[in-house]
Amino acid sequence: VQEERMHYKFRGDMEPTAVVLHFTGGDDFDIAKTTMETGQYNYQNGLACHLMVDVNGVGYQLMDSLQEISACQRGLNTNGGIGIEIVGKNEATLKANVTQKNSVKQIVQFIVDEFVIPPNNTNIAGKAGVFSHQQVCKVILGTECNGKMDPGEDYMKEILTSLDDGEYT
Repeated sequence: VQEERMHYKFRGDMEPTAVVLHFTGGDDFDIAKTTMETGQYNYQNGLACHLMVDVNGVGYQLMDSLQEISACQRGLNTNGGIGIEIVGKNEATLKANVTQKNSVKQIVQFIVDEFVIPPNNTNIAGKAGVFSHQQVCKVILGTECNGKMDPGEDYMKEILTSLDDGEYT
């Protein structure tokens, strides 16, 4: 993982208990990063995620620490969520990009090992595990994520079942 800091507002520290995967909706790293920084989604002070994985498989740490509160997964920002944005238009493009997918698997495995996070999605109500953005929306927030299946259930299944002791339900 390389360092590529984004401009963001420091919101405090947290103890990581979960990983939340997202996709950017586009295929350009710089545009995705700028979109988050400028707050185009009417989020006060812009968005911020911990990591972003580009289409070439290179992972970038965008925030100073994985233990900082981000602004990329409502419901888990202050409750221990480490946000990973995956550059891609949709689930199909993510699934087809083997190099990027392997990088995502390695990064998620490192995080679950480093912070002793369960390598599964079975305890979303307890906010501990590896989740998709849509799971957080549906279970914690009770919304449908504006119809965005982010990053997609088949993709999540692939990531989770590749982890050591990983489980997808």
